[in-house]
Amino acid sequence: MRILIYYAIQILIVILIVQAVLSWIPVEPSSAFYKIKRDLNSITNVFLGPIRKVIPPVGGGGVQIDLSIMVLIVILEVVAKIIG
Repeated sequence: MRILIYYAIQILIVILIVQAVLSWIPVEPSSAFYKIKRDLNSITNVFLGPIRKVIPPVGGGGVQIDLSIMVLIVILEVVAKIIG
C-alpha cells in the first residue's frame, strides 16, 4: 500500500510541474492546451487551494509569483521520503 501512495505522490508532483510550465504559455480558449490546462488546474486546485489561503502570491512591479506549487512539492517530497 505504501508503494502505491509513493507513486501517487510522484505522479502528482509531475502533474504540478507540468501545470507550472503550462501556466507560462498563453493559450487560446479554443485550443487543446487550454483544455489540458483547465483539467490540470481542476486536479491540482484541490491541493493548492488551502496552501494559497496561507501563502498568497508574492512579488511586486506587476509580477506575482505563486509559491504554493513549490511548497506543495516540498511537502509531497518529504511525505514520499517518510513512506518510501
